[in-house]
Amino acid sequence: MERKDVAEGKSGETPLHIAVSQEDEQLVNFLVTECPKINLEKCTFGGMTAYQFAAINRNQILMRYLAHGGAEPLTPPESDYDTESDSDDSQVSD
Repeated sequence: MERKDVAEGKSGETPLHIAVSQEDEQLVNFLVTECPKINLEKCTFGGMTAYQFAAINRNQILMRYLAHGGAEPLTPPESDYDTESDSDDSQVSD
């Protein structure tokens, strides 16, 4: 019997994505260390891995857990995840 990853219907988030989004360090550590068949590279429908979620939140602990578990340390794509304050800093008024 083939095992399929469980993903939320609208966003494609797995339990790992949700745990990372909630910054639940204990659950992320459990999923990474105790669930050997977990797919650390599974992407949401938007193309984001759990590691990228952790990077967006700048959560070094979760990034470390995921990397030690074998996740590829990908940077999040530059797009809607950039803060508005970053773009405001680049505008110079005369």
